[in-house]
Amino acid sequence: MIVYTCGGNGAYAFTENNTSVSEAHKVNIKDTTGAGDGFIGSFLWKLRELGITPQTLGTTNEREQRACLDFANAFCAESVRKYGAIPSYPTLETIRQQYGSL
Repeated sequence: MIVYTCGGNGAYAFTENNTSVSEAHKVNIKDTTGAGDGFIGSFLWKLRELGITPQTLGTTNEREQRACLDFANAFCAESVRKYGAIPSYPTLETIRQQYGSL
């Protein structure tokens, strides 16, 4: 899988069989420090939550890829609204309150 992040223009995931896209959330940005790391970390967390392993990564479907991209975009949308890197990272509760059960 290749993940291509485009900042305010969303993100893409590519496998041999699928391509998925997720639009970025439009927010008032204060600081993008740590946004890339936060995106990849939250994307990986969502893969794990879905039970996707390194062995099954290449067989993910479009819905699974999109779920991971959507979650990571929501994570970053909350993160860039505050200053700093790790201190700006939202909790799972915050993400679900703001964006539903991603």
